[in-house]
Amino acid sequence: MKRILVLILAIAFTAVLFAAPSFGDDIKFTESPKSITLENRQSYVVSWKINRELGDNDYFLIQTRDDETWDWGNVEVVREFNYEIPNYFSDVSYQYRIAFFTEFEECYSDPFTVTWVKPDDITSVELFVPEIEDVPRGSETKPVPVTITNTGKYDLKISYVESGDPEGALDVIENKKLTVLKAGESDSTSYSVKVKSEFSVGGYCGTVALYASNIDEPVLLDVYFSIIDSENAILKLDTDTPVITLRTGASVPSEYKSITVKNAGTGVLENVRIVIEDDSRSVFEIYGPSVDRLGPGNDTGDNFTVALLGGNEPGDYETTVKVYADDVEEPLLITVKGNVYADEEWEKIKDDVKPEKGPDSLANGGGMPVWGTVLIVTGAAAVICGGAAGAVFAVKSKKKKG
Repeated sequence: MKRILVLILAIAFTAVLFAAPSFGDDIKFTESPKSITLENRQSYVVSWKINRELGDNDYFLIQTRDDETWDWGNVEVVREFNYEIPNYFSDVSYQYRIAFFTEFEECYSDPFTVTWVKPDDITSVELFVPEIEDVPRGSETKPVPVTITNTGKYDLKISYVESGDPEGALDVIENKKLTVLKAGESDSTSYSVKVKSEFSVGGYCGTVALYASNIDEPVLLDVYFSIIDSENAILKLDTDTPVITLRTGASVPSEYKSITVKNAGTGVLENVRIVIEDDSRSVFEIYGPSVDRLGPGNDTGDNFTVALLGGNEPGDYETTVKVYADDVEEPLLITVKGNVYADEEWEKIKDDVKPEKGPDSLANGGGMPVWGTVLIVTGAAAVICGGAAGAVFAVKSKKKKG
């Protein structure tokens, strides 16, 4: 009898020893994360509670729902009672839940939704570089600081800053690593720019580009600078057409002709412009938005034009067009002559007068020219950096007597 009792007790002890523990309905979340709406680039720290301590083999999964199915592949495993859901750049909304697993049981939190929306002003960044003085070719150049200002609401997480100069004449130097710039703060010590003075003489337009992980597009700043031949750079205006002749009938305006002005010096010419300063302005008309910058060897192209107005008496006319530029002491003088024929005579000879190509507003018989972007001539080619509509001059000159 004793042997039977011992056997029964042994079997019962073994069953208790090796049976899997069951928590059943006893395991549950006592506190679940709440749904929330955030601005883009904000993360969300969620926390929760269950009604027991974590065991050695217990863990949580952070799950998202794809349509109607909870994702079991792309999950985060944590062994804490909190988790930071990362930020998203675009306008999105995701549903989450926390799954708890023990060696034998599992349970789930209430689902919650996190929505990211794009506000009007998330991160606003300003770049500033002081004006760079003309750099003599081959000279030792000094770095110029780049000021970065975070005018937005959130911290700016800087990835890198680089030069966007296509010709490579502008270097961006990293003086020290700057990874985070807090909202409302500025930094002028981490980055600077430096001109490579070994490049050829001319005007350049470089770009500083800032990239950050929490802004969608790089922040760009155009930087203008010039490399000159020496400290005594020559500023000189010149033209291949010192005399221009125009022909038309008495009642119709003439074709326009370009007044091409070039920089024959070694320095950079600024604010090149044309005027007629005669007292009487009844015959000639010029158009000329000023050229902001003209590098050595470059010319104004078709920016400057001259034409005879219609409605003048037959005869010979003459005026002087003056071309000015900053820091040039004497203007360049260009003589413009006009031959106005009687309408009957003009009809006979007009087919032998070939007009030059030009804007439709002039080629079709006068009128104001089309307003456009001012060309900033840099280096060996014209480059548009920013640009703005230039001023238009329209003046007339008196008839030549005799």
